[in-house]
Amino acid sequence: MAVLVVVIPIAAWSLRNQVASRGMLDRLRAQGLPTSPAELNRWYAQVPPRENLALPILEAAGAVRSPVQKGGSNFPYFSGRGPWPGQTNAFAGPPHPVSPDELARWRKVVDGMPEAWAAMERARGRRLSRYPIDLRMGFMTLLPHLSQTKLLVQACSLRALVAMEDGKAPEAALALEDGLLVHESLLPEPLLISQLVAVACLSIVLDATTDVLSAGPLPVESLERMQRRLESFATTNRYAQAMVGELSCVMEIFHGSPISQARVWGAGGLTASTPTGAQLAAGTLMALYSATGLNAADERFYVSTIQQKIDASRLPWPDALKASPRMEELFSDSDGGLAGALKGRMKSRMILSGLASAMSKEGESIARLRLGAAMLAIERFRAAHEDRLPGRLEELVPAYLASVPVDPFDGKPIRYKPSAQGYTLHSIGRDLRDDDAKPQARGRSGAYAEQDVVLRVRRAQP
Repeated sequence: MAVLVVVIPIAAWSLRNQVASRGMLDRLRAQGLPTSPAELNRWYAQVPPRENLALPILEAAGAVRSPVQKGGSNFPYFSGRGPWPGQTNAFAGPPHPVSPDELARWRKVVDGMPEAWAAMERARGRRLSRYPIDLRMGFMTLLPHLSQTKLLVQACSLRALVAMEDGKAPEAALALEDGLLVHESLLPEPLLISQLVAVACLSIVLDATTDVLSAGPLPVESLERMQRRLESFATTNRYAQAMVGELSCVMEIFHGSPISQARVWGAGGLTASTPTGAQLAAGTLMALYSATGLNAADERFYVSTIQQKIDASRLPWPDALKASPRMEELFSDSDGGLAGALKGRMKSRMILSGLASAMSKEGESIARLRLGAAMLAIERFRAAHEDRLPGRLEELVPAYLASVPVDPFDGKPIRYKPSAQGYTLHSIGRDLRDDDAKPQARGRSGAYAEQDVVLRVRRAQP
């Protein structure tokens, strides 16, 4: 009888949590969203080979050759703004004109991968994309294409800069558009890591675009195409898509046999080759966690939080950022270790900690897209007004912009500052503080970094 007094409430509590979790998962399925790795793999739509953008991009990426460069990146063009050879200001961009020796070295790199550029020619005109990965593997899915695509974007950016230094503006523009095409190929992939790499690719292309525009103007038709692409990217809810992918993969951690749960949960430490005794011990702990109803409570909390994040992502910015649950709101400092396990938070705390900055990074991506669209609109205005810069962004409406873009972090118009030396566009960034686009000291090292999201073009007015 004493046992029943303990067991029945636990069973009822566990059942209530299971029913709640299933209800939330059913609501997601009713929206056509996946909730398991197998469903996620089907949701990531197959594409006919002749239409698949990912395939020629993989060919191009496989042909990229990255020379070792002493004292820096393995590639001559990389994000992070430098410093470039001979410069002390890490935010100044590459020198223009580039020294003959440096330009010759970069040109040799670009000319040394003709197969990559031939593959990119085949990629142009394609818009549907699916990389050949099997998402039924969940968290164990191999994603070798992510590092390859980032390297390809770096190569496209270098090609654009070399073309511009050689006075070939149309070729430079085409190389930048190729970089955007690589970024676009990752957008359908429903994984957070894939979207973070897409954000990195976008940052590289836009940094390269500011460097190219600092060297000279690009053809107006290219500016128009790139602007339309950026504006279309900004309407894609990649964050919600990534959260759906995270949830679908995470279900393995809450379901399956105790030992299989332990293997997924302890990936990197506990594997099929781990001694049987250790596997049994870990499986026993997982079984105990489930038997006490804590696993069901943990799952309910996790699914509920992801649902809140998805719902928040459908709101306009900056409301989306404000509505997305933050780690400090979900967990207290005492929720780690045994205390977290006893609350039914052991798994969700660790999983959700990896998503802590995801919404802010999505905000930075939206900011870059809006800043980039404004930059290209400014260049179109400039081409039509004898190289004169607009005094305010409002001058671009409606001929070059439908409206002045809004900073996703505070809902105010993005910041624009023209000068005789060029112009700066910026968003206040994830710290929600306007640093006027100035680099700020960060950390004990004294290193400087830009807390704001910034695009600078340094081509002087006549």
